[in-house]
Amino acid sequence: MTNLIRESAPITLDPENFAPNSEFVLIKNSAYRLPEGVRKVQVVSGYAWISFDGRDLFIGEGESVELPTEMQSSAVISAIDRKPLLIAFNF
Repeated sequence: MTNLIRESAPITLDPENFAPNSEFVLIKNSAYRLPEGVRKVQVVSGYAWISFDGRDLFIGEGESVELPTEMQSSAVISAIDRKPLLIAFNF
């Protein structure tokens, strides 16, 4: 399942509408609020800025990050390159 996110403000989608593993494409200057319960994010293509609980992570193509289970709020991911950002995540 691939969706194109064009909004510039973070949006939240209901995790019940997603399969256990999901992919999204974001364009530059767009942001996406990951659904509650997402634990692993992988950048398939492009570069990402992931922000959660006052922390910022920058990861690139082929890299992944495990999000802590004790997060206080959902993580927000942004595309930070001209190349579209393709992310994959799972719960």
